[in-house]
Amino acid sequence: MATLFNYADNSTGKAADMAQGILEFAYGYNYCNCLPVNDTSAWKSAPAAPISKANESGLFIEAAPNPAKSWVAFNYTLPAFINEAVLEVTDVKGNRVALFDIEQDFKQKVWDIRKVKSGVYIYTLKYGSVTESGKLVIK
Repeated sequence: MATLFNYADNSTGKAADMAQGILEFAYGYNYCNCLPVNDTSAWKSAPAAPISKANESGLFIEAAPNPAKSWVAFNYTLPAFINEAVLEVTDVKGNRVALFDIEQDFKQKVWDIRKVKSGVYIYTLKYGSVTESGKLVIK
């Protein structure tokens, strides 16, 4: 419980959100990330960020650690109706460095990069015409 409270009260990002969610759901605590009542910035509007076709369809991928030295884990989520996809890693010139078959059963693909040259790479998760990409730095 002490760890959950610590994350909920003193962290930001996913860790804080998850800890607050657990405490709200399981223990009845209430965390409000609302704007202060007298904050006039809440009155201003901005255009909403468009939802990409990939995010709308449930496709997600990230690489960690990034930058990486000896290995990288690609954490991914495929939509429920997709059982397999392809993960392609290319250098910045577009040359394919690696290609992996991805299955719905697994949520992570670990890649040994000890023999890969340092530099910037692009990873792309694809199924059909839908793709989601990111940048990976190898040191």
